[in-house]
Amino acid sequence: MKYIEGRFQRWRALAIYSNGDEGLLCLGDTYTEVKETYHIPYFELLQENERKGVRLIQLQRWNGKANYGYWENQLVLDKPRV
Repeated sequence: MKYIEGRFQRWRALAIYSNGDEGLLCLGDTYTEVKETYHIPYFELLQENERKGVRLIQLQRWNGKANYGYWENQLVLDKPRV
């Protein structure tokens, strides 16, 4: 499990590609933190051809304890636009 600044991150934005691959865009403590920042790594980490392959961006919440649980889909986020 991923820890940042010594804290467990409970929310994440995950890019889901047309071929079924997944790519982590960002982690955060809160829904709002992830929802307001996922567009930054979307443009900074993914090249244009990679962005074209993104089918959707899934917002997920960790359900369970830090060392045992699963990611639970919450909603689909809009793909950022330039």
